Amino acid sequence: GFKITTGALGIHTRGVIEDTYREVGADFDVTDVSQTSIWIDGRWHALPQRGQLGFLLSLVDAIGEEKAKLVSHLAQRVAVEKIKSAFRRGAEHGRPADDLLSFRDWLKQYTDNERVLQVFAALTSAMSTVNDFEYPAAHWFAYVSKRGQGGMLNFGCATHGNIDLAGSLANVVIARGGDVWVGCSAKKIVVGNGGVAGVVVERDGRDTELSCKVVVSDVGPRRTVELTGEDK
Repeated sequence: GFKITTGALGIHTRGVIEDTYREVGADFDVTDVSQTSIWIDGRWHALPQRGQLGFLLSLVDAIGEEKAKLVSHLAQRVAVEKIKSAFRRGAEHGRPADDLLSFRDWLKQYTDNERVLQVFAALTSAMSTVNDFEYPAAHWFAYVSKRGQGGMLNFGCATHGNIDLAGSLANVVIARGGDVWVGCSAKKIVVGNGGVAGVVVERDGRDTELSCKVVVSDVGPRRTVELTGEDK
């Protein structure tokens, strides 16, 4: 019964997104799928709602071959403390403590078991959409920490796809006397008095200039400069 979007999948079901929908009276049709589980060797391992960092590290030990377990339980405890201090510093200063240490490189300090590395690669890439060797370890642990975004808690999927959620916001705008245009190519960003004055769009084969104070561009810096004019 779900329509799966081709873009971002997970939507936080608590926080600013849901608050916005509630505030304007838009329909927030999202099914909660917060319970995260990992399928290993024929059975599910459910991630608890609390204490996820410790669980993930104990999971490494649980799924490893007998001869390829972590160096010691002491190493695991050191790892937990290292990560906790890393995202604490990141939260305090607004940045991760170790920008250059990827998640894979961090994990390889404690295990060389390829199965363990694969399980964590699957988990971190599913949550971040970035490969584990490209993703700073401190970023990911800050994401899943309660002092960060609480990553794996309280998220869901739009039941009828993300376009349906966008549509429910558009319906509120229209119901209140506004208008929403889609599929209109931007031809030019109009600048005046040192700031944005409007945008020229093509709609139904005609160019129309709309006045505005803000333009959000998703075509990249080079194309945005072309639309605006290099002299601007």
